[in-house]
Amino acid sequence: FAFNPYCSYNADYDCPIPPAGNHLSFKVLAGEKFFKEHKSHAKFQIDTSEIEMSCLKIGLVNLHKIDSTIRIDIRYTSTQNFVGIDMYKDFNKAYLHPKTANKLKKAQESLKEKNPNFSLIVFDAARPLSVQQTMWDSLEMGMPQKSKYLSNPNNPSLHNYGAAIDLSIIDIETDTLLDMGTDFDFFGKEASPRYESEMLAAGKLTANQIKN
Repeated sequence: FAFNPYCSYNADYDCPIPPAGNHLSFKVLAGEKFFKEHKSHAKFQIDTSEIEMSCLKIGLVNLHKIDSTIRIDIRYTSTQNFVGIDMYKDFNKAYLHPKTANKLKKAQESLKEKNPNFSLIVFDAARPLSVQQTMWDSLEMGMPQKSKYLSNPNNPSLHNYGAAIDLSIIDIETDTLLDMGTDFDFFGKEASPRYESEMLAAGKLTANQIKN
């Protein structure tokens, strides 16, 4: 689930897109050739200190300094993602634009009011443009379908500005994610809200999964 609380197309937030060029664009040192040769098991050689310095340079903030109760589980710092590659090494931090981070803090507070055992859990936040390119290159599907799931790196996405979050909800008492019908980075119809009724009728989603 991608939560974009800092965007231009939703009047509720009344926030502009960050200025052009103010995005994360540092390099993945392994390069495209290395990626293609070692796709199934490689680790990109990223200087994690460079990631953090780049985030700070463009004014992003560490989410845990805004709200330490929000769980962080950056999936691209492991192989538990659709690329199957650890792209961030040990960089398991969520950096965001300050306005985005503060709005997420309010969302966490609202969730806690409804159920104190629940917490937001962040799977991805600010994303280097080079990682966006790697994701784009690795997704083997036609351009129209690919664009439904991922932004073309030729046009930096909200993730590259620290203005989008991939997240879910976790029950901290049982340490389990709420069952929403699919895993993170699932690209089938079951993950698309527009097909919920169809998937429910077909028995591929349950009413409880849709409610979650």
